Amino acid sequence: MFRAFFVFFCVAAMLVLADAQLTFTPNWGKRSLNVGGPGNDMCNPGETLIAIYKLIETEAEKMLACQQK
Repeated sequence: MFRAFFVFFCVAAMLVLADAQLTFTPNWGKRSLNVGGPGNDMCNPGETLIAIYKLIETEAEKMLACQQK
């Protein structure tokens, strides 16, 4: 009984690790076909940071306006 449970646990652990490796890789499958090509919807990290900064700035201005009232 213990041996069957141990084998099941090992197989389950290997499947989880293999699944994580397949789904984590960004350069695999259909997603890697359009890298650098037209219709590239990858986001620039700089643009993302600027968008987050603007969002925080807008919310801070709203909070200041509420506190002044």
